[in-house]
Amino acid sequence: MKYFRDVSCAYRDLDAGRRFFTEALGFVERSVQPDRVELVFETSDRLIATRAEPGRVEPPSEHYQGRFLMGANSDAMDRLVDRARAAGAEVVDVEVGGYDDGDEFNGVYTFTVVDPEGHRWRFDGGVALSG
Repeated sequence: MKYFRDVSCAYRDLDAGRRFFTEALGFVERSVQPDRVELVFETSDRLIATRAEPGRVEPPSEHYQGRFLMGANSDAMDRLVDRARAAGAEVVDVEVGGYDDGDEFNGVYTFTVVDPEGHRWRFDGGVALSG
């Protein structure tokens, strides 16, 4: 049995939200229905996006809407940031780890992207410097 960490969000324009996650961030469509889309990122994060009911959309939070975890090297994280920017996504709050006390790499790489409706999504990676 496959287990996922789920996050969800309602979109006024569900098709634009779906395209944002698949084209800008590499999510894979798992299920597409007229009012609900299930997208998977990496192997265990799932986004369930639904069509918002008219007049019932919550404004985007000033904090992030959801968080996705990656096990990747810094080159892979750089490629994802570059891919998102190339697709026109706003990428904010990029933090690349460094050496703590000059000896040990802290292994953190995070960034946040803002989707077309203003929701902020954070990506966290525990990474090696390369390879």
